[in-house]
Parts: sequence; structure tokens; C-alpha cells
Amino acid sequence: MKKKGIILLIICIFVSFISFIKPIKAEGYFGFNYLNINKQDYFYDETIIINASWILLYNQENEISYVQIRIYDSLNILKWNSSEYHEMGLYENGYVIEKVMNVSINNLNLNFSNHCASHIITLFYYFKSSIEPIERYEHYGNYTININKKELICELDGLRENIIYGESLSLTARFLDFENQTYLGNLKIIISTYSDNLKLLNREFYMNNTSLVSFSISSNLDLSIGINLLNITIDNFDLYSQKSFIYNIYVEKAPVFIEIIEYKLILKENEDFNLIIYHYYFNGTLEIPLVNHSILFQVRISDSLIYEEMYISNLSGIVYINILNKDLTFLQTSALINISIIVNGTQFLNGNITFLTLEIIEDLAPFDTTFFISILFFFLISSTITLYLLVKLVLLKKKRSSIEDIVFSY
Repeated sequence: MKKKGIILLIICIFVSFISFIKPIKAEGYFGFNYLNINKQDYFYDETIIINASWILLYNQENEISYVQIRIYDSLNILKWNSSEYHEMGLYENGYVIEKVMNVSINNLNLNFSNHCASHIITLFYYFKSSIEPIERYEHYGNYTININKKELICELDGLRENIIYGESLSLTARFLDFENQTYLGNLKIIISTYSDNLKLLNREFYMNNTSLVSFSISSNLDLSIGINLLNITIDNFDLYSQKSFIYNIYVEKAPVFIEIIEYKLILKENEDFNLIIYHYYFNGTLEIPLVNHSILFQVRISDSLIYEEMYISNLSGIVYINILNKDLTFLQTSALINISIIVNGTQFLNGNITFLTLEIIEDLAPFDTTFFISILFFFLISSTITLYLLVKLVLLKKKRSSIEDIVFSY
């Protein structure tokens, strides 16, 4: 009996010892209180204010545990995380831990092409035990925020949507942040022009310590006839919803002007036809003669074309049109004669048509001035002789009358 008691005592002691050496069970504890953010929508230059609170208890000798605030993008890629908070709550404050974090959105390394990018802010809890093969993690809170691109405005001075070939545009551009109404500086600007998808101009400017950039565009060099696109781009600056600004510029062909130097509206039947005309155009403000250009000369009577000839302007832009009288048989008197001077257009110049009218009058019989002088001389001589004879006759008659009146006395 005594032996049985001893055996039972040994068994109890062994069971107690087994219980004593049994590994301590992992009992890490986490309690989530709250995760708050100051707002849901942000711009790239703002700060996210995060308030978080939790309870964390674990065995620091055999367990690893921490809390971390994380921000993921819409593809679940980690963009930012806080430090690992391993500290446990104190008994005095009820084991509660509170943290306030200010996260600058600039630190998120954003690279989004759309107008808005969504991100998730979460509280990450991690636990691992070396006593038991336990490792777990969880996310709490999971707030979605929207990071928006800001509105950018381009103020472009000096732009004209319609210009004439040969003109230039002097432009000044400034870029305004619409949200806070401030002008941006220290930017790299690319100025490009396109016509029919062909790039005509590509120029870079750096806005160093200034909020504006000035540049000029030549219609001769940087644009083409017709519709052109002016593209102003802010390079490597994706955080605004619009970083390229496109404008239309329509370039018209330069007009050709005609100046009549010599011309008669009325022509006698026996006269030659003479016309001198000067052709020119403007390149900006500079007058340029139209050199070695074809000029079509047409004559119409009653809308019927009766004469046509091509002439070439000389190096001074002048055309001399001379038609001898013997070659003017196509002209008629007492008829409405219309003259057209036609300048064909070119790639850069507009055509021009100038209309003139011409009147042909009959020529009277030629007047012989020698004969007229002879007749006049004869008339003057005859008149002089006649006058002389008349005077002499009158004087003679008067003398005779006076003699007859004399009485002789003896």
C-alpha cells in the first residue's frame, strides 16, 4: 500500500513537471481603434494628415509584432509606409497607442497619366512567434483617397488665328495654377508647329526664375499655307491635367497688288495702245516686286474674247504692253471694250485680276496747218489792200467835192 502511494506521488510530480516545461502559447494581441484622414481629395502639393490609434501587446522575448501605416496605389503597389511601431501600450493609458502622421504627396513618387489617381491608406498589423510557427498580418481601415491633377491655364498674348504669308507673330506665354492663382516658373517649354502632321518647328525654352516665355513664329519659316497647329508643351511635368496647349493658325497667301503707271482710257483709231503696270507684294512690311512672273492680258467685247497675250514682268516687277495701231484691227469704235490683267497665283501668292475699260473714238481728217496759214495770210493781205483802196477812194472823193465848190471871180 505504501509502495503504491509512492508510485502515485512520483506520477503526480512527473505530470506536474511535464506541465511546467510545456512551451508558452503565443498570445500576441492587437486591437484596432481608428484610422482617420483629414479629407478624401488631394492635389499633388498637399499633405495627408493621418490619425491612428491601436492596442498592441506581445511577448518581446519570443514574438515580433509591429504596426505600420501604408499607402498603396490602385495597382496595389506600395507607394509609402511609415516606420514600424513595435512599442506596446502602457497600462496607465489603457494599452492605447495614438499616432499622428503628416505625409507629403510629393513623397509618393506619383506617375499617373489620368486626371485622377486613387490610393488606399491602410493600417498594417504584423505578428510572428518563435515559440510556435505562427506568422500573420492584417490590414485595417482601408481608406481610399483621390489625388487629382491640378488645372493649368496657358495665357498666350499676341496670337492671331489668321495671318498673311510673310508676317510674323511675337508671342508671350505664361502658365497659371488655377487652384491657387499663381504663375509657375522654372519650367522647360517646348514650342512646336505642325502642318499636315509634318513638324515645321521644334524649339525649347527654359523659364529660369521667371513666369513667362517670349518667342516669335515666322510664317515664312515656321508655318505653311493653310491650317497650322501651334503646340506649347510643358516638359516632364505630369501633375497637371493639361500640360499641352494647342492653337490653330491659318496662313493666307500674300495678295499681289497692281499699280497702273501709264494708261489711256480713250484711244483714237490711229493711236498705238500702251499700258505700263507694276506688280508687287508685301513680305511683312517690305514691298517686294513680282519678278519674272507671267501676266495674262485679255481684251473682250460684249463678253467675247477677241485678244489674248502673255507677258512677263521684268526684274523691277513692271510689264510693258504695247500694241501697234496696225495690230489693233480687232478693236471697234462705239463698243464697250473690257481689258483683264490676270496674275496667276503661286504656292505663296494669291492670284489677282484687274479690270480696265477702253473707249475707241473716231479720228477726224488731218488738218493742214500750212494751208490754213496760207489762207489766213491771203485773207490778211486781201483785207489790207481792200481797206487801203476804200480809204483812198473816200479821200479822193472828198477832195473832188472840195474843188467843185471853189468859185473863181474875174
